[in-house]
Amino acid sequence: MTNGDDALAEAIRLLRVEYLGDAPERVAELWALLERAENGDSGALDELRRALHKLAGSGGSYGFPELSSKSRAGEHEAQRLLESGAPVSAAEQKTLRSMVQGVADEFADASARGDPTPA
Repeated sequence: MTNGDDALAEAIRLLRVEYLGDAPERVAELWALLERAENGDSGALDELRRALHKLAGSGGSYGFPELSSKSRAGEHEAQRLLESGAPVSAAEQKTLRSMVQGVADEFADASARGDPTPA
């Protein structure tokens, strides 16, 4: 590797560290949006879908494909519920909770691995 390659690799590593450092706020936002949706806030489900959409894109961009995959699954489920137009049932709430937990777990797993390097 050249010095330029080393500098680029270090810059990418630092960006990934920063991305994971923001994980608690991102996960807290997902939980707050989900809670609002469960309490009947009509716009919260779409906000949750958009937050998951952003994570699906950024997860992949930062080299966390499982985070991206789990976020995308949650996004698609939220979109399906929005398109149905029906109130979100208890079973659907449970499914969304499980999906948000999967995203939270992926962030935790990536952080626990220590110095993040692209997968």
